[in-house]
This record gives sequence, structure tokens and C-alpha cells, in this order.
Amino acid sequence: MAAIVRTGIFYDGSFFARVSDHYRYQHDRAARISIGGFHELVRHEVASNEKVDPTACRLVEAHYFRGRFPAEEAERHDALLRERRFEDVLIRAGITPHFLLMPTARAGNDGAATPPVREKGTDVWLALEAYEIALRRGLDVVVLVTGDSDFLQLVRKLTAIGTRTLLTAWDLERSRTRTAQVLIDAVTYPVMMSDLIDARDRRNDPMIDNLFMSPSSGDQPSEAEAPRVVEPVGVREARVAARAPEAVSAEPLKPSEVASGVINNVIYDKGFGFIRPDWGGENLFFHANDVEGCEFAELHIQDPVRFVVASNPRDGRPQAVRVSPRWPSGNV
Repeated sequence: MAAIVRTGIFYDGSFFARVSDHYRYQHDRAARISIGGFHELVRHEVASNEKVDPTACRLVEAHYFRGRFPAEEAERHDALLRERRFEDVLIRAGITPHFLLMPTARAGNDGAATPPVREKGTDVWLALEAYEIALRRGLDVVVLVTGDSDFLQLVRKLTAIGTRTLLTAWDLERSRTRTAQVLIDAVTYPVMMSDLIDARDRRNDPMIDNLFMSPSSGDQPSEAEAPRVVEPVGVREARVAARAPEAVSAEPLKPSEVASGVINNVIYDKGFGFIRPDWGGENLFFHANDVEGCEFAELHIQDPVRFVVASNPRDGRPQAVRVSPRWPSGNV
């Protein structure tokens, strides 16, 4: 009987969310990644690299790390129920969730909200837990779901104690989500997931198909379906108009032309929003991965922005990409 390959998988939750959102909103698959299907593919990749039968590869540890806002803040963003549902998904998949509480944004003396505090500390927590569990549980292989070069030292430490590392790496140009090359070079088994998924010889592979959840109806969310977003504590609640404003200037721009407008709605927990273009007409969808010059979480309703009009690769509808802030001072 072949020896058991004891495997642990460790998720950088923010990175995994960006990857999953890419396949939901920016890819022909139009669906998020299924954790169950992902684990099955990982198990087979470990078995292939370890040269054992897949039945000998046992996933004995699974951990998910991410920062999140306190319950009151999540409830104000209509995100509390969705967060709990996702926790249920993790638990049913046998994944232990680790959430680091993030401070909430507060209003300044002039009533304007300060930018939300960025997620910090989860990478250190993940690295410490992964190393300790690998050492204590005698893991043969540690699977890392991340793209951050900060985990290079973890990989070196695991290598020093004889634990092999498998990295699920992505190179998603459209979403500007890439795995650091130094991390790819350092691990024992790099697996280029984006290449694997798009390989023409695996287009009808059931294992690749099972990697994705069944897509919901519709190509992209509409504003009517989007949850109401409330500004951070101390900031007056903004009302989001459901109908398009009256035209105020020129004709709509063509794809690839630079345009301007204001943020009409932001759905922080889903990673997308809508822009009211200066020329009026239909509000334009934009994704968090298409924000430049600031963090997605730093955008608020009525913030002036500039962007490039593009066509959605799946349905041809106009959307905004390369979204960047235009500060009230007039700086662009």
C-alpha cells in the first residue's frame, strides 16, 4: 500500500476572492470557483507531483485567512448574512476560518470619511499557522493559495524542515492579479492554474468544469439586485438613484476613450460598483480589479472619477475600466 501524503492547504482569503471574482466577472466561465472542485483538483495535482495514486493524497488540514469588519459595520453594508453564508460554505468544506478584525472607517472633523483601514496582519498569521501546523502535524505537502512574495520566507522555512510546497499560481492580466515570480521559483511544485484552466486540451475536462460553480442567471449584476451601501460611521447616508440621470453633456464616448463621471453605487463586499457618466445615460458597471490610483475600498458614492470605456468581452455591453479618482482639488 502506498504511503499516505499528508497535505494541508492554506488560503490567503483576499487573493482567493480576487481570483474567484475574476472568473465570475471577467472570464468566459462566468462563475466563481467551487471550493470542493478546487480541493479535488489540488489533490490530484499533489498526487501527480508526488507520483502517488490520488487516493493516497489526504487533505488533513485546511485553513482560510482574511480580515473582516465588525458585525455592526458588516450589517450596515448588508453583508452580514452573506458573510455567515460563506462561513457555512467553508465549514461544510472542512476549512477552518481565521478572521482578523479590521478597524472601521471614521469621519474626520470636517465630516469627510477617512479611507478605510487596509487589511493587515493576515499574512503573518497565515505564515505562523502554516509553519506550526506543518511541524506539529508532520505535513508532507503544504498547498499555498496566494500570490504574495511575502510568503517567500515561509516557503524557505518549510523547505528547511523537509515539507514540500505546492503553489496555485495565477496570471490574470485583465484583473491585474498575478502571483509573484519569486514565489513561483521557490516552491517545490508550482501549478499555473490560469494556464491549466484555459488550456485548449482540457476545455472539456470534467475536473476543470467541476472547478466552477454553476453560474447564476444574468451576465453581470444589476443595480436593482445590488445591496444598498451605507457610508462609513459619521458620514451622511447617500441615496443611490436607481434610474439614469438626464444627459448633461456630449454623446457617449466610444470604447478605449477616456471619460469622467461620479461613483453612483459601490458594493464593497461583492467587489463591484457603478459609475454615472458625465454624459448621462446608462450607469456603467466597474469591477474592483479595474480600479487604479487608490484602493477599491477608498471609493465612495459621489466621488469624481475618470475611466476608460470598454466592451464586456462576454456580452459586448459597455463597462468602465482603469477607474481612477479625480480629487475635488482638481488634481487628476
